[in-house]
Amino acid sequence: MICINDELQIPSLGLWLDARRPRSVSFISHAHSDHIGNHGRAIVTNATAELCRPRLPRSSTTAYDVHEYGEKFSIADTSVELIPAGHILGSSQIVIQSDDHTLVYTGDFKLRAGRTQARCEVRRCNTLVMECTYGRPHYRFPDRCTVEAEIVARCRAAFERNQTPVIYAYALGKAQEIVDVLSRAKLPVMVHAVVARICTAYESLGVSLGSWVPFDEATRAEHVLVMPPDARRSAMIKKIFPRFEIAVTGWAIDAGTRFRLGVDVALPYSDHADFSELIEYVERAQPDRVYCLHGFPEFAQHLRRCGVDARWLAPQTQLELFP
Repeated sequence: MICINDELQIPSLGLWLDARRPRSVSFISHAHSDHIGNHGRAIVTNATAELCRPRLPRSSTTAYDVHEYGEKFSIADTSVELIPAGHILGSSQIVIQSDDHTLVYTGDFKLRAGRTQARCEVRRCNTLVMECTYGRPHYRFPDRCTVEAEIVARCRAAFERNQTPVIYAYALGKAQEIVDVLSRAKLPVMVHAVVARICTAYESLGVSLGSWVPFDEATRAEHVLVMPPDARRSAMIKKIFPRFEIAVTGWAIDAGTRFRLGVDVALPYSDHADFSELIEYVERAQPDRVYCLHGFPEFAQHLRRCGVDARWLAPQTQLELFP
């Protein structure tokens, strides 16, 4: 049985899923800040634990219960397993097996292969609780390699115009993918201090990102700059002129994204599943029931039209229980 009582929970196991508020025991699917909290015990992969530690307050008392992908362990005499989610380094799904019933909670995921994380695994299940951020039909991303080639081409063209290419990407996960793309294309890469700390953490976990250096105003000329999105209006960026600004985001599918973000170009590059991948995941998992989280409620409606028992699961002020 699962429920939402302001956050997702499996009461029979005393287990919360990606809780933000402090909980006694919570599964943390990955280290993005909107999925982590200061818990008594956090069930994680090793990479997620290492990436979470510097992102929580120094006063955090979280004890990390670390498990490898595919390792079976128990919670309240129930079999549990973590499997790759393909989202960022260390990201995982949780598989809960009780008698003849299997529940899978995906957290954030993508099916396309990334450069810096294990590829997503799809497990057959009875109940599927899935993240559906891009759950509208027009969110269909182009081939990942095609977008990566365009990023490289745009940067080279900017250099030819004597502009500094600046790429805005989430500091954890997407920025490391971009650094890998650029360095392997033999482009000189310089990264924001926040991105640099995470790149260093990735490399300490065995992920090679090629050649990159931390941002230095004195030597930044002829480098591609990789910056977190919130740096766009910073004094650091305003000093860089002329520049060519690129945002990498799944929302680039929407025509107005470039103008909303105030950049020269927005390219559709995401660490989430697009609409086609969401459908494919359900088809491969063959669940009896699907609960959809985040994104758009009409995705659950689309699944129902396809004959899937699907429901939109959103936080409510009242407890909602589902068998």
